[in-house]
Amino acid sequence: MEKNNRPIPRLDIALFLIIFCPLMLGGQIDAYHSFNFKKADSIASLYQGEDLSNLFDLSLKLSKPLDTDLERFRAIYLWICQNIKNDYRGTERASHARRKYQSDSGAYQKWASNFRMESLQTLVKDKKGNCYSYSFLLSEMSKIAGIECLIIGGYGRLANSNTSSLGLPNHSWNAVKLEGSWYLCDPTWSSGYIIHDGQVGFYEAQFNSGYFLCPPEHFILNHLPLDTSHSFLNESPSKDEFLSRPILYGAAFEHGLFPNSNLAFENFYYRGDTIEWILNWAGTEPPTNLTLEVESAFHNYQLPLKAEIRPEQKIIRIKYVFERSGSRILHFKMKGQILFSCKAEISKS
Repeated sequence: MEKNNRPIPRLDIALFLIIFCPLMLGGQIDAYHSFNFKKADSIASLYQGEDLSNLFDLSLKLSKPLDTDLERFRAIYLWICQNIKNDYRGTERASHARRKYQSDSGAYQKWASNFRMESLQTLVKDKKGNCYSYSFLLSEMSKIAGIECLIIGGYGRLANSNTSSLGLPNHSWNAVKLEGSWYLCDPTWSSGYIIHDGQVGFYEAQFNSGYFLCPPEHFILNHLPLDTSHSFLNESPSKDEFLSRPILYGAAFEHGLFPNSNLAFENFYYRGDTIEWILNWAGTEPPTNLTLEVESAFHNYQLPLKAEIRPEQKIIRIKYVFERSGSRILHFKMKGQILFSCKAEISKS
């Protein structure tokens, strides 16, 4: 799972020819998260179900009634997330191709170029797409509205991909320039989830605002750009550093709760020792119903976590003791949703 102010009557292959501009680093995410998007969201809902036959008109319908670029971008972003379905089969084809051509990047690039053309045609015809379709559409519609928006390519880390190594790039997302500063967002992961039921996968639409103008220090936890300047951090992590972090899920971004650097993907503890985990709290409401699901070779269990909330520091402190040694998989959860997962090896002494 990278903008053009001229009229674009339809989304066709000609739109595929984009010239990418160098990305200038911008400021940090600010009060945008407390902004009232009621008007922008209502405009997006007003044009629910519109097709993509006239992209120029649709983009102006969504943006012209609004006063600021922030609201215009929000309306376009929300419309895409709520009207474009994830092409699960296309995503699976791309995953298969990455495995097939993992030792031949040239062959993969040739395959990917043809696949992207096909994906754009599917986008127009069926309003279905993969991550490139989402990010491409957001970039083009934003350009029509006079907002600079780029497609960013790189690695998206999920529970079933890029857990311990990185192969060919597997994801696309966007950077948008608002009031002179650059911000990050992921319309694909904002739009919903792929749910695996045995061997069958299906898409469930559910808007996740946590990937909209996400702070770069959180976005980097499961998005690693090919161009390190696109991380918007003073220092972008290496691939090894990226893989050393816990695996994050959409719920972490939805609730604004992230692991501090004291928690890694692989952790080593001693039995009987008191462990302290620190979580960064970026949400607007205090976290509730925090639980820890523990998987071991013998049984799984779930326990409530006692958390000390420090609102002034925006952190959560959790203390825990492993009574038995062995290997564990830990799932930190809030309200029954997995926030992030990691491994733990508990030694006797």
